[in-house]
Amino acid sequence: MISGRLKEQPRPWERGRRFQTDATLTVEGKSFDVFAEGDPAKRLAECLPGWLLRLTCALQSHRWTTTDGKEHQKLTALVETVEVRRRPLGKKKWCEVPSC
Repeated sequence: MISGRLKEQPRPWERGRRFQTDATLTVEGKSFDVFAEGDPAKRLAECLPGWLLRLTCALQSHRWTTTDGKEHQKLTALVETVEVRRRPLGKKKWCEVPSC
C-alpha cells in the first residue's frame, strides 16, 4: 500500500516556479515528491485535513552524474488524476493510495 500526506504550504521549484500545492508519497519506506499541475493542482489545493485523496500518478526517474563522478537518482510521481472525498471522523490524516 502507498500512503501519502499533503504538505500544507506550496514550495518553490528549482526553476523559480511555484506550484499551488504538492504532496509526498511514501512507497515501501521511500518518499516521492508529487507535483500537480492544472486541474489536479486545483483539487489538491482544496484538500485540507478532513479529506481523503485517491491519486493516480506516474513515476518518473531522473538520473545524473555530478562532476565528482557520483551518480544521483530522483524519482518523481506526477499526479494524473485526483479523487477527493470527505474523511470519516477519527481517521488518520494520511490518505490511502491504491497504486502508482
